[in-house]
Amino acid sequence: GIGCYYHIVAVVKNAELLARKYGADMEVVIIAAWLHDIASITDYDLYELHHIHGAEMAYSLSGVSPCSFSRRKGALISCSTR
Repeated sequence: GIGCYYHIVAVVKNAELLARKYGADMEVVIIAAWLHDIASITDYDLYELHHIHGAEMAYSLSGVSPCSFSRRKGALISCSTR
């Protein structure tokens, strides 16, 4: 529901603040933050391990993305999603 959306927006905002503070790759951080909860949204049965399943989904998405992420960025997004 809408509560889930607000949670994800808060995750993204906090990730952006932390990325700025620590000088992280903003593109990787923002994408990873948006994808962090993707598994629990697509299948609530995956909620308990959503960070693991979400990382796997993020990595598979980065490989076929029209944005053409490098393998390195795809791996970073996958690891950051956890």
